[in-house]
Amino acid sequence: MTAGFSSSSRRWILFAFSLASVALATGLIYGWPALRRQLVQDDGSDLDEKQLGAVFTVGAWSTQAMRFFFGMARDRFGTQRVTFVSFVLVALGLAGVALSDPSDGIVLAVSLFAIGCGSGVQICIQPVAGLFPSYSGTILSSLSGAFQVSGVIFLVLCSGDGSRQPAFLMFTACLSVFAVFSLILLPKGKSFILEEDNVDEKSTQQGQTKIDDETARLNRSKNIYLEEINGLQSMQVEHVKTDVDYARMNMRQWRQKNMYLMYLEEAKEEKYASGIKESSESTLVEDQQPLTALQQMKSLEYILLIFWFSVCVFPLQYYV
Repeated sequence: MTAGFSSSSRRWILFAFSLASVALATGLIYGWPALRRQLVQDDGSDLDEKQLGAVFTVGAWSTQAMRFFFGMARDRFGTQRVTFVSFVLVALGLAGVALSDPSDGIVLAVSLFAIGCGSGVQICIQPVAGLFPSYSGTILSSLSGAFQVSGVIFLVLCSGDGSRQPAFLMFTACLSVFAVFSLILLPKGKSFILEEDNVDEKSTQQGQTKIDDETARLNRSKNIYLEEINGLQSMQVEHVKTDVDYARMNMRQWRQKNMYLMYLEEAKEEKYASGIKESSESTLVEDQQPLTALQQMKSLEYILLIFWFSVCVFPLQYYV
């Protein structure tokens, strides 16, 4: 839907939406201490420390582990649909926290699991950095910072003196609006770059270099030819008084050759300019050979990541 905007306006709109989405939906689970304090002190929850730790662990596991599954879903179904589903799950989780009994550990755990699925939003919209090739590192770091900011949301929602229900339901409505906007603003496919703008920069530079080289060669040929014509014209001046018709004939020949040279130069430039897109597309097809999901799961990095979260992170988070 943002295709109607100019390229510059479109990318800034997408970045602003992405930044706000990450800040509001992705790392909510890390605001658990504020929610836990309200459940225990204000709402009189009967859950003991182990049960509360288990509830948080479910949400923390969801936040980290579901990234992989949302990433695979994005590759298959596209950015727009998967982001929408992630927003809906977070909204449902927030509604569950708002309406659940403070002593119902199962409902709270399921709700926090759904809230943890908000990390799928970040996975889906991180490629927005591709719209800023010169500042992709800055864009990614700002999105990571927004993820940390989202941990403050629970603190804000639990800061009131009354029940948590109105604040959580209001925030649920806010994220529902973001879900609708994700269907309007985000691309249906995997790339944030429009097809007409999806030209490989390296191939474009190579095509431009070819054009410059060919233009320089044609200019040299043109200069040599003009020198020959100038010599011919000087010879014509010597004979013009004796043979006017002969001079006119040579001038016509010079004009015809000059027009042919200009036509040849334009044809060469048009040929190389039209060849840029074909060269770019062939280069993109050759360069883009993504790994399958199974190949990624067999990689050493993925195995070590699973080991880290299973052995180190989860037991530590359980006793937070």
